[in-house]
Amino acid sequence: MHQYYRDILVKTYFFDEFGKIPKDKLIALIDSSACDPIFCAEALHNFQSGLPAAKDLALKQMVMLIAQSHLSMDKHRNGIQSPLPAAYKKGIRDGLMRVLQKVPSVKYLINAIQILYRIGEIDEAMALVRKNEKVVDTSPHLQQIVAMVYTMEERYEDALPYLLKLVDSGAHQSNSLIKLMSMACMYKLGALPDEPVDFASLANAPETLNSAFPYEWLIAPGSANRSKPTLLIACDDKYFYEHALALVYSVLEHNQADLLIHFHLYTPNASVVKGVHQLVAKYPQLEITATSEPIDLKSPTKVVEFATRRFAACQALLAHFDAPIILLDADALWRKPWRQTIGELASDNDVIVCQPKAAPFWEHVAAGMVYLNNTPAAQRYIAQVVAFIEDNLRKGKSLWFLDQIALSACHHEANKHQWGIQFASIAPDRLMDVNHGENALTWVVTNQKHAAGAYADYKRALQQRHGQLPYSSPNDAFLAISQQKKPVQFIQVGAMDGVSYDPIHPFIRNFGWHGVLVEPLPDMLERTRNNYQGCTGLVYENVAITEQVETKPLYRIAPEVIVKHKLPDWLKGMSTFSDTKLKDYQQYVTVEEVQCMPLMKLIERNPLPHIDVFQIDTEGYDYKVFKQLDFSKFRPTIVNLEIVNLNADEMHALEQDLFAQDYVFYRYEFDMIAMDRRWFQNAT
Repeated sequence: MHQYYRDILVKTYFFDEFGKIPKDKLIALIDSSACDPIFCAEALHNFQSGLPAAKDLALKQMVMLIAQSHLSMDKHRNGIQSPLPAAYKKGIRDGLMRVLQKVPSVKYLINAIQILYRIGEIDEAMALVRKNEKVVDTSPHLQQIVAMVYTMEERYEDALPYLLKLVDSGAHQSNSLIKLMSMACMYKLGALPDEPVDFASLANAPETLNSAFPYEWLIAPGSANRSKPTLLIACDDKYFYEHALALVYSVLEHNQADLLIHFHLYTPNASVVKGVHQLVAKYPQLEITATSEPIDLKSPTKVVEFATRRFAACQALLAHFDAPIILLDADALWRKPWRQTIGELASDNDVIVCQPKAAPFWEHVAAGMVYLNNTPAAQRYIAQVVAFIEDNLRKGKSLWFLDQIALSACHHEANKHQWGIQFASIAPDRLMDVNHGENALTWVVTNQKHAAGAYADYKRALQQRHGQLPYSSPNDAFLAISQQKKPVQFIQVGAMDGVSYDPIHPFIRNFGWHGVLVEPLPDMLERTRNNYQGCTGLVYENVAITEQVETKPLYRIAPEVIVKHKLPDWLKGMSTFSDTKLKDYQQYVTVEEVQCMPLMKLIERNPLPHIDVFQIDTEGYDYKVFKQLDFSKFRPTIVNLEIVNLNADEMHALEQDLFAQDYVFYRYEFDMIAMDRRWFQNAT
């Protein structure tokens, strides 16, 4: 069982009493972000609970055991799926038994079962469950654990009573995993559930694919006749720069003679399209082709569409190309040659799927890698998968895991109803390994996307060997320029307090950047000064940037008002020239007159030899600030600006300007990062 399913079901612990120990201190000690049993022991040693000796010791031991169990969590192990050492688990297990002997408390029993489940001692946890059924009957926290264990073991009839209790108690409203388990039980027991996704499409054969190719060709193939499998890489702009390029480099090193590449790009910006054309010219042996598909980038379900729409592209390409298709996650990396490792198996089967040994129904077939031979049987399978996905997307059931549910359900249906599809199943450690072992065909990133380790080291080495900036996130760009330029010269418009929601603060402080921090509010600028105390080479400008020298009203909510009325913390960064931006908090708004001046005039009075980093966060005024920079005089290596408040025309103009200046750029979170293309591609 993936550690994720053990972490997500264990979030609450129970205590009968904790005496004089402050509740907030106790909560801090059992916080899952902490993973330091020694610190925990030191803190507990200083607390006098005032409880009887046995209860005091049991309380402190329970807190210690909870802290120890945190070590098993994904976030403390970089997402690597490996068990804790047996001796360590035995120590926790024996400790729990000693606590229960001292204080045979129902609440401690619930904690003990949860801890055993979290650290992977499933048999021991279930043994306690069987001995204490009455406790389980009254505890939703234990019911969901029991239901999950039975679901994993495919004991669906045993899981169902616990799921019914959870639904009756309303627990499913706040826990999507309960809904997934209920869905799996219903389906495996013969029904076609309609929540949280709808299985109705399985009742009918998929419709025949329209003969017209449904996507726009950005780079069309020279011929539909191909003798090699085509690797399909589907991604948005962010994944193109953060992951897909490294995947291409790994193909070059292990499979350039055996595989071709197709990019399926979601709403690509001009810099991405140019980047693909450059790859075509640089690596003709890969016969790179590309299509695009529009996705609403503001949609709250866009990540589900990114994950699922690629299967429809796979179906269309399988029909268009006279060759097999390999669909692989854009954040995977090849480690071995395809033909020597899997080639013979691929030629003898219609479909190759990755099937973990211990996974719930909705992960019986992993979506990270699927091989489809160019056969009618493979086309039948992918058509049913796409019908399932599209039916649910039409019905607004854009659930994370939808792609894996579709793959798993259609795989089950194909075997159950004997569709005549020849499947080959390969374990993750051989096909797409999250633990990054030496025998795997590909490595996939863990759910801790930017964790250090073998995957990150290999990816970085690939990028460096192929002349690209080692890059997985904007922080890598800020780190690289910090290491190259001493000191980095920067200008930051909208510094706020110098720390909050500030992507460059740690680099300014830790690498001694020199530059100008612009903040129109005097109290915020004073906070900025305090937060950079001890730093040299910094100039603080108490102005706002507009098109002319003027005084303008700035609408804001003071930090002390935010604290007093328990308003959202992000409001402290929402000072704005707009009189409607803060309308939902109108009663708290104050207006301050601030001095303003044009950007280039401010730069002139603070002579900078050059600008390496240009950072903008001005709550909707961002493009108006950006377009004032004279690129004939200053060409920042990195431009980072907030875009969440820009209108469509401003976004279009911004992208046009960045492309005209030959930057690579993409959106992330609320911002856009742009990097000089030559710098990004040459890392110098």
